[in-house]
Amino acid sequence: MNRRERLIAAIEGKEVDHIPFWPKLNYFGAYQKANAAPFDSMELPEIYDWVGCAYFMGDVWPFKRTLSGCEATVEKDDNRQITRIKTPAGDLESVSVFDESTNSWTPHEMPVKDEDDLDKMILYFRSMTFEAQPDYAQKSAGFRAQAEAAGKYAVLANLGQSPLMHFIELIAGLQEGHFFLIDCEEKVQELFEAMHQVNLQKAKIMAEGCEADLICLYENTSSTMISPDQYEKYCMPHLIEYAEIFRDAGKKLILHMCGHIDGMIEHFVKVPAWGYEAITTPPVGNTHLERVRAQTDKLLIGGSNACLWMKEPDEIIAGLEQELDALPHHRGLVLNTGGELPQGCPPETLRKVQAWIETYPVK
Repeated sequence: MNRRERLIAAIEGKEVDHIPFWPKLNYFGAYQKANAAPFDSMELPEIYDWVGCAYFMGDVWPFKRTLSGCEATVEKDDNRQITRIKTPAGDLESVSVFDESTNSWTPHEMPVKDEDDLDKMILYFRSMTFEAQPDYAQKSAGFRAQAEAAGKYAVLANLGQSPLMHFIELIAGLQEGHFFLIDCEEKVQELFEAMHQVNLQKAKIMAEGCEADLICLYENTSSTMISPDQYEKYCMPHLIEYAEIFRDAGKKLILHMCGHIDGMIEHFVKVPAWGYEAITTPPVGNTHLERVRAQTDKLLIGGSNACLWMKEPDEIIAGLEQELDALPHHRGLVLNTGGELPQGCPPETLRKVQAWIETYPVK
C-alpha cells in the first residue's frame, strides 16, 4: 500500500497493512519557522515526505459570495486586521491581531458587543448569497486526481462551522456569547437560523461539486466552551441536516472536535457524519479512542494530545501504544496528534514514531 491507499482504506473501514499516522503540522508556516535547517525552508508536503507519514491537503476554494444591502471591507495595518460591516441597521467592527508564534490572525475584538449588534449581524447573514466558483467541480476533481497520482495524501475540504460554535468563537466571544444566549435567546436563535441558511447554501454547493476525500466541519467542539445540553439543543439539529445533505450525495462529512468531548459522545454519535476528527486524550482533551469506539463504528481520527508530543520519542510511543492497545480493533482509524502538533516536537521525533507505527501489529 502507498500512503494514500492506506489512508483511504482506513477512511473506508477496510484492512490496512499498518495504521496510518497523520501529524497535524501548522499550515500557516509556523512549524517550519520553529525548526532548524533544513526543515525551516521546506514546504509542509516536503516535511511529511521526509517523515514518511500520511497527510491531508486542503481542496480548492468552493465559494463565491455576494452581499445584497450590506457591505464588508477588510483593512490591514501592521499586525492588526480590521473588518468593517455596514448594514441598514448600523455598522459592526471586529479586530484580529497577527500572532507571530502561530503565524496567523487571532480574534481580538468581536463584532457583536450588544443586543443591537445582533440585529445588524442578522441582516448581514441574510444579505449573503453563495454560488460555486467557476469550474469548481472540475478543479476539485483535478486536485483529487493529483492526489491519486501522487499516492501520498488525501484531500480534505473545509465547510466551516455550525452557528453556535461560529457565534462563540468569532462573533460574540465565549463569555458574551453565553450572556446573549441567556439574556436574548430568541434573537440569538434568529441569528442562528440566518447563519444556518448560509451554511445550507455552502453544503449544497459542496455536495454537488466537491470531490475531496473528506469534507470537514471545523467545530472545535469542547465542553470547556459549550455544555452537552447546548450541543444537543443548538448544534445537533444543524449538524444532522448538513450530514444528511452530504450522505445523500455520497460524500463523507467529518466533525472536527479537538477539546473536551467525553460528555458529548452520546450526542455526536447520533449525527449521521462519516466520522469524528481530532479526538484528544488527557490532559488536553478528556477522553480516549476506546470510549468513542464503544459507541460508534465510524471513522475515528485522533488518539493523542499536545503534551504527549513534547516528551521523548520512547515516552510518546509508549503513550500511543497504550491508547491503541485498548481498542477492540484498528479498522476505521487514523492516528494523529489530536489538535495541532506543538512546534517543539521536531520532525526527527515524528520519523521515529512513523518507523514504530509501521511495525505495530494491526488487529
